[in-house]
Amino acid sequence: MDFSPTKTTFEELIKRYDYTFVDAGALNGDISGDIHLAKQHSADGVRNSQRALEIHKESIAFFLDMVDRGYNFYLTERVKGEIRVAGGEIVLESTKRGQRNLRGFGGEYYGKRRRLSRLTDRLIRELERRQTVVGPGSFTKPEVELYKTLYSQCGYLRDKHNLSYTDFDLLIMGAVFSDQRGSTAVVSNDRGIFDATMEYIGTTQTDLSLFCPYRRWGPNFFKNFVGDGKSNAF
Repeated sequence: MDFSPTKTTFEELIKRYDYTFVDAGALNGDISGDIHLAKQHSADGVRNSQRALEIHKESIAFFLDMVDRGYNFYLTERVKGEIRVAGGEIVLESTKRGQRNLRGFGGEYYGKRRRLSRLTDRLIRELERRQTVVGPGSFTKPEVELYKTLYSQCGYLRDKHNLSYTDFDLLIMGAVFSDQRGSTAVVSNDRGIFDATMEYIGTTQTDLSLFCPYRRWGPNFFKNFVGDGKSNAF
């Protein structure tokens, strides 16, 4: 099936939808798996990890700039926890070989981690100040009931697409917002979230849309996917 993805900027996305949720992978610049490369006992691993941190920092800085310019988006409480961990985690080498390879690189690496942590904390503070970090605790009673219902009814999507509780919660939050509050977009580069959301959209009457960051076009471009069923776009 051809979904004919369309290109849009983040500013256009925020203007088009009443609510936009961004997941941890998109915020981290699609390198969340690479920031652990320093665990490899090689200087190349540390260099690669430093580059991954730079990409991660550039991505957080991009979204922080969007917020500073008034383009507010939403985080779930669970996603907030994930990006705080990713922004503040320090990877330690325990072997003598690893310590030797970190010599000359470690100080710079950890300095970048600290700067990333501070930038991430600032983004979280700004979103919290704008009251756009949300969880079921901020729902009205009808929204709580719908969240519980969808959480139970859509459990098969969590199992089928191997979603973490954070990812599944993001999907359900998006579904509740789209049903109760207005047009809603989910921005994610996670394959499980992508497939589960596409399947949900294809089997439900919902005002929910899905976007993926697309760095090939530049840091401020996103693909919009519309359609039913499972996409093979990745």
